Amino acid sequence: HKVNKTFKSMIGIQSIGYNQATYELKAFAPFVEAITPFGEMTYKLTPTRSLRFEWQYMHTKQDLGSFVNGLLEYNAAPHWSFSAGDMLNFQHGSVNAPAAGETFELVHYFNLFAAYTYKTSRFSAGFLKQPQGVNCTGGACRVEPAFSGARLSLTTNF
Repeated sequence: HKVNKTFKSMIGIQSIGYNQATYELKAFAPFVEAITPFGEMTYKLTPTRSLRFEWQYMHTKQDLGSFVNGLLEYNAAPHWSFSAGDMLNFQHGSVNAPAAGETFELVHYFNLFAAYTYKTSRFSAGFLKQPQGVNCTGGACRVEPAFSGARLSLTTNF
């Protein structure tokens, strides 16, 4: 919904059925069923500057369990973009259930990113922690391992 020239928002919900055995080649992995409400708000500070906030909540009892995610992004068009976020695994699933007598500990997956765009090239740098799983970026999806550290990338269109 576009409230006015400076503020717009979007909310939605999706139902997910995901076959890990097929897409991640995990022979005995459970079929993941999840419900995910999400939202996004963008506020234009000036014609070339904006703040964007996005959030998601994923409820499932399979795999790693339920997550909540939040991200704050600042854009300075046409070149710069910065973001910070945290994805929190707050409820265990079938894979990471605690042993008898132990309690489940919250797991944070933080991320800090900066990107610079020049003409058709984009250079980004980030510091993050991510769980193992499918990551979709720019329309390309791939299985990525669990990772914690720095990531640099360069994307160019010809």
